[in-house]
Amino acid sequence: MEAIQIADKIWSLSQRIGDMQKKIIPLAESRAATEADYDIAMKTATLKRLDEGKAVGIVKEIAKGDCAEQLMFKRQAELRYSGLMKTFEIDGQRLSALQSLLRRFDEVVS
Repeated sequence: MEAIQIADKIWSLSQRIGDMQKKIIPLAESRAATEADYDIAMKTATLKRLDEGKAVGIVKEIAKGDCAEQLMFKRQAELRYSGLMKTFEIDGQRLSALQSLLRRFDEVVS
């Protein structure tokens, strides 16, 4: 692999990382918003079931069923965020490896 090819790969990977950085904030905000929505829905459903006179021991389980859609949205947001963060970390490691390779290549050529 030539230095120019390594530099090109570093450049394209840097661009990809930059694009991912722009997506992190909206995904983090979405993750937080869906978590808050789920928490509010759970508290509301729990109080509703308690007001209906349901047994305390099963109220949370019933409330989870009432909030299944919010839980699904919360989990989807968590998976999108964590998936992007894992990809971000992997690409960061790749970038570091390419930079090390380029430094070694420069040392050999010098």
